[in-house]
Amino acid sequence: MSPSVVDIQIAVARRFQVSALDMLIRDRSHRVLIPRQLAYWLAWKTGKSTAHIGRKFDRDHATIMHGVKAIDQRMKADPDLAATARDMLAEFLPPKMPVWRAAPSVTYSGRSNMPIAAPETARTEAAG
Repeated sequence: MSPSVVDIQIAVARRFQVSALDMLIRDRSHRVLIPRQLAYWLAWKTGKSTAHIGRKFDRDHATIMHGVKAIDQRMKADPDLAATARDMLAEFLPPKMPVWRAAPSVTYSGRSNMPIAAPETARTEAAG
């Protein structure tokens, strides 16, 4: 199950040692701004809409999108912040399911669902 925005706010506040309430006030100091924008980004990456995130932070969706873009740019310049963001995102996303290998490529004839052997298989059978 996907984490709630409040769960994300609390986790980010703990990681950055600020209070969750500090992230809701209109303080623009970097002490609060970066964790707030990271929380926007994490919530957005976990599938929340900007409108929903905005309601939880008492901001409009445009502010959320600006924050997501701003923290994305900041992460490109700050590898430590990017690593923290990746680690936190991994905590919130469900574990990846194993990736199954696709079957060998098989093409189907236009008239029925009868498979036609892949070209490399056909050559091997003809040579054998």
